[in-house]
Amino acid sequence: MQDAQLAVWITLLAVPGIGLVIANRLYALVNDWSAASSLSVDDWMRFQVTRAMAEDIAKTFSNNSAWEQIKLVREQGIGVMMIHDHDYPPLLRHIHLPPVALFYLGERPRVNPGVAVVGTRKATSYGIKVAKDLAAYLSQYDVPIVSGLALGIDAAAHKGALIANGYTIAVLGSGVSRIYPSANQRLASEILSAGGTIISEYLPHTQPHRAYFPVRNRIISGLAKALVVVEAGKRSGAHITAAYAVQQNRDVYAVPGSIYSTVSQGTNELLMDGAIPLYSFAYLAENLGLLPIQNASTADDREVEDEWEQRICAELALGVKSLMELHTLLGMLNVTELGIRLGELELEGKVRRSADGRYTLA
Repeated sequence: MQDAQLAVWITLLAVPGIGLVIANRLYALVNDWSAASSLSVDDWMRFQVTRAMAEDIAKTFSNNSAWEQIKLVREQGIGVMMIHDHDYPPLLRHIHLPPVALFYLGERPRVNPGVAVVGTRKATSYGIKVAKDLAAYLSQYDVPIVSGLALGIDAAAHKGALIANGYTIAVLGSGVSRIYPSANQRLASEILSAGGTIISEYLPHTQPHRAYFPVRNRIISGLAKALVVVEAGKRSGAHITAAYAVQQNRDVYAVPGSIYSTVSQGTNELLMDGAIPLYSFAYLAENLGLLPIQNASTADDREVEDEWEQRICAELALGVKSLMELHTLLGMLNVTELGIRLGELELEGKVRRSADGRYTLA
């Protein structure tokens, strides 16, 4: 049944001059292959398309090429999720123009909503650190990290999730067999190796096109319950994603930046327009009502956790310290793990972070 519906969708997309809006409308009216392939030109015209378009539709259905494409998709191990499937992400199902079909590599897209982390390709070291640390922090709550596999902030978000053994989804503006940008081919492989997902609404071998990226941004925000813009210029894809998020009734967060930084002009403008300032990771977790993953840790694991908590608190008892100062003093934890542990202690009310980002005992 799924292949019969997929064949209808692929055929509609192959008709010259039919975009997503018309294809969605026609698919909603007829999504069964046997019914669609038997319709005449006059039948298609009753669906409020011109005679020329109706002729193109009927001709395209008559050549059966969609079935060859479906065969190739199956042979290449590419998964397909249809909007009718019971496990189609519910938040995505209810956006304007939800993808009728999602092609994916890796794990089947999860049902639970994620947090989208996006921003400029020309990120600063500060922006990359925020995106990476934020993704790692959210991963402790089993929250999918959604982004677009672009250079800069997107890549940092995916990497942060991988560092924390979290789950991440990369949404492409090309087909899943055409990873773009090529510079992130290795990152794409790491996402798949770690059990993540790469998805696209475009046919697998679709080449990237500048017009596809703004459209795919509705999927990035649609898969998430909140969007975080880390750094963005005045005119950017992140602004488009934020506009989609507002349209989809998602919370939009923006990281405040320097008034002298061109890559913070966009985020500062979003804040002026009503975005929520992201001033701490714990604040975001609290707003979203996130709960840490409940895992069956052993007594030995708990002892290790207690030991690190004691060492962190012992250092802070000697005075206020920054994250990097604590990292230098403690030695063995990497910066991301230390940031996660400090965030946990902050949530538990055991440590407090000051306005300048330094830590002290609560």
